[in-house]
Amino acid sequence: MKSDPENLLSPPEPQPRAPQNALGQTVSGRGPIVGLAAAAAITIAAGGYWLLGEPSPGPQGSEIFVVESGDIVDAMGTMAGSPVWLSAVAASAKSCAAPLAYVVIAKQAGAAGGLIQIQSGEYTSPQFGLTDAPQRIAVPFPAPYRQGHGTLSVFGEATGAALSLKPIWHVSELHGRTETNVWWHVRDRCGM
Repeated sequence: MKSDPENLLSPPEPQPRAPQNALGQTVSGRGPIVGLAAAAAITIAAGGYWLLGEPSPGPQGSEIFVVESGDIVDAMGTMAGSPVWLSAVAASAKSCAAPLAYVVIAKQAGAAGGLIQIQSGEYTSPQFGLTDAPQRIAVPFPAPYRQGHGTLSVFGEATGAALSLKPIWHVSELHGRTETNVWWHVRDRCGM
């Protein structure tokens, strides 16, 4: 840009902008896999201490979080059910009638891992292998959304499971089933 007075008064030339998602974040053309990986990496970076030993859930349980509207399509890829049921769940989440929740699962450092499933209310997830790489898993809220609390269960055979609730739910040995109380902030409308 020149430094003469005429250029100071004229508007700058528009610069090409990278595509952005619904949250205003710059996105690449690499698709939903990169988006999910980035979301998991951000979750871990923001709370990376969770694998090192955050306090255990208290009697009221841990907070579980809502899948934001811009992430619903990608989140549906982690759920199991008939196409008709999955379509109804996605439509209900998009309309805010029944938002979706999520947890990020991983194995703790040095743990063997294993296979787990998550039960949230009447819904049972597909089986997931615990790895060092975090996986973001969508589930329906375990009770009617407006209730604001419920019970989340995990079952399978695993060691060193960590589920990113707040505080983190550590399951050091899993042989069968265990559960924890969860709660969430009830929003009057999507995005609020």
